[in-house]
Amino acid sequence: MTIYSINITPTALNDIQNGLDYYNIKAINLGFRFADEVDNSLQAIAKMPAAYGYRYNNVRAKLLYKFPFLIFFTVDDN
Repeated sequence: MTIYSINITPTALNDIQNGLDYYNIKAINLGFRFADEVDNSLQAIAKMPAAYGYRYNNVRAKLLYKFPFLIFFTVDDN
C-alpha cells in the first residue's frame, strides 16, 4: 500500500494553529483534541486520498468528525 507524504502550506498551518488556540480558549485541552483529530485525518488522507470526494476541479476535501473544519488537499502521484 502506498502511503503519500503530506505537505502542509504555511496558510494551512496558520489555520490549524488558530483553531488550536481558539478551542483551547473555549475549554481546557479542547484545542489539543482538535490537533489530534487534524493529525488523524492527515494520516487517513496519506493512506487513502482517493476515499475523499472532489470539491473543486482536482481539489479533494476531508471533513473532520468532531469539529467544523474541512481539510482541502490535492494528490500528486509523482
